[in-house]
This record gives sequence, structure tokens and C-alpha cells, in this order.
Amino acid sequence: GRNAEWVATEYFDWLSTFFSTLIKVQLEGDRCTFYFFDPSIKLLILQKSQERSAPDRQLLYIVGGLLSAKQERGRLEFREVLDRKYVMAAIHEFSPALPWFIYRWSQAIIHLIVMKAFGEHLKWHVISNKKVLV
Repeated sequence: GRNAEWVATEYFDWLSTFFSTLIKVQLEGDRCTFYFFDPSIKLLILQKSQERSAPDRQLLYIVGGLLSAKQERGRLEFREVLDRKYVMAAIHEFSPALPWFIYRWSQAIIHLIVMKAFGEHLKWHVISNKKVLV
């Protein structure tokens, strides 16, 4: 009963609580900024593509931040798959600012932990909202 648009919104709302002390998440319109303690230390900036997004697909371009190398096409996508039973999150063409061996053992692992925790959050969200049939 939820679509990719709902999952993307839930993700950014949830991130604010998941990273409540170290990393802050600021949403302003179609832009999401991750910063470290102070808003001037921008780690990652995502910009939603209105033209390429729909309820079943949300596309956000990675447009800046200290953790991202200068790039044109890096993006985060939430997309409904398998007859709209699931929503998949994927990062495409992202170029990290960190050297690959450091990225692989730091930022990539943190991203994996965050996405697994978000998956658990969604699982509990679905379980807690199921109606019991009597």
C-alpha cells in the first residue's frame, strides 16, 4: 500500500532520527543536505529530479558535498519493482571524494549499515501497521 515516493520521504525523515547526534539531515524543498554538526560542513547534497521522478520512482542527483567527487550523473534512486511489491534503493554512477580503498572500508560500510537499518525500520513499520483479522 506504499509507493517509492512514500519510501523516499520515510527514508529522509528516518535518517534525521538515525543520525541524531553526529550527522544532521536538512530537508529544504527538493534538496536534502547531510552535514556534520555544523551546516557549513556539508557531507552530501542530494537534489530531487522533478522531471524524472514519479510516485513509483524517486530520483535524486548527488550534486555536492565533501564525500562526493565532482560529478555529473551520480544519483540515488528509489524504484518499485516486481509488480510493485517491493521498493529498491540504488546508487548509480557515484564517485566518492575519498580514495577507493578508504571509501570501501568507511563510507561504503556506513551506507550498508544505514540501508540495512532502514530496511528493518520499514519491516517494523509494516508489521506494526498490519490489521489483525478476527
